Amino acid sequence: GIRIDDTFDSVQVRLDTGWSETRFLYSNEDRRSGNSMIIKSVREIISLRPFTYFSLNFSGQYGNRRFKELNEEETFYNFGSRVGWQPKWWCNFNMVCTRNGISGDIQDTVYTEISPTLKLQYGIWSCRISYELTDQKDKAYGSRRWAQRAYFVINRSLW
Repeated sequence: GIRIDDTFDSVQVRLDTGWSETRFLYSNEDRRSGNSMIIKSVREIISLRPFTYFSLNFSGQYGNRRFKELNEEETFYNFGSRVGWQPKWWCNFNMVCTRNGISGDIQDTVYTEISPTLKLQYGIWSCRISYELTDQKDKAYGSRRWAQRAYFVINRSLW
């Protein structure tokens, strides 16, 4: 049989202030089967609750991957936000927005999503109404996929 002799070395530093978290990552992956890479990234998460029933979350990540065998690189990023509002115990509204991108020698893509969701609860019954708008662009090949989805779900829980 072939021995697997993969080596992964990584260092992560995390700074947490309670409402903000920052992470720095360095990872060096050597794989016998190929696909070895070096990853460097920084990530920030900010969580705020200005009012009792209202919350805001923001996150972002930026980094670089270098593929050793191919001698190719790519830069990636992720940005997102979430707004949560619960005016009553039985009513909850969330709005999520995300944007992810990869730019490099192999691929050049951008993905964007917007998704509001309303959840209602009454006893053993719950209802979720949500909408998703997604936009995917592949700049390298000039293609694009744009989609909309609407969901309406009613659940009855058994105790």
